[in-house]
Amino acid sequence: MVSLLMLRHAKSDWQVEYGQDDLRRPLAKRGKRAARTIGRFLAVTGQVPDRALVSPALRATQTVELAMTAGNWVCQVTLCDELYGGVDDVVEAIRHLGGDSQVLMIVGHQPAWSLAASRLANGAEFDLPTASLLRLDFDEDDWTAVRGDGRIGWLVTPRLLAHERRSWPAPRTGGKRRLQPKHGA
Repeated sequence: MVSLLMLRHAKSDWQVEYGQDDLRRPLAKRGKRAARTIGRFLAVTGQVPDRALVSPALRATQTVELAMTAGNWVCQVTLCDELYGGVDDVVEAIRHLGGDSQVLMIVGHQPAWSLAASRLANGAEFDLPTASLLRLDFDEDDWTAVRGDGRIGWLVTPRLLAHERRSWPAPRTGGKRRLQPKHGA
């Protein structure tokens, strides 16, 4: 069995100057808090991914970096241009770049996230808010075999976790995280 964690990037900041280059739009303060909450949730629940494919957009890379730091966990992180694209690109990236990971996280954007989740979960309908995290489980041993028969494990948002996070252990400080460029990029 393999599991997919679909993390929509956290709330971005539309007020800062980013030169009209959408890839350079950063996270807002609220988004940074949300990314940290999700990272700690993964650590506390033992649901840490062993690999993450991340959109090259700054708000996506900041989301995964903050999550890892706050949760004090590390996984292999690869920037993936396909995750800035459409639904077909997202699904193909999962199938071809999931590698040997058992728990794969992808970090990216709407509307592709909700649409890809629907395709992968038997047509279930989703509207994934910022920093939401969806887990889909597949009865496959290999990502290339993943189709539209994923079972929904859970869906959490930072707002749902607001009460619970008060009882979580204090985060420890971790080392620096470096993102790796996609192979061949």
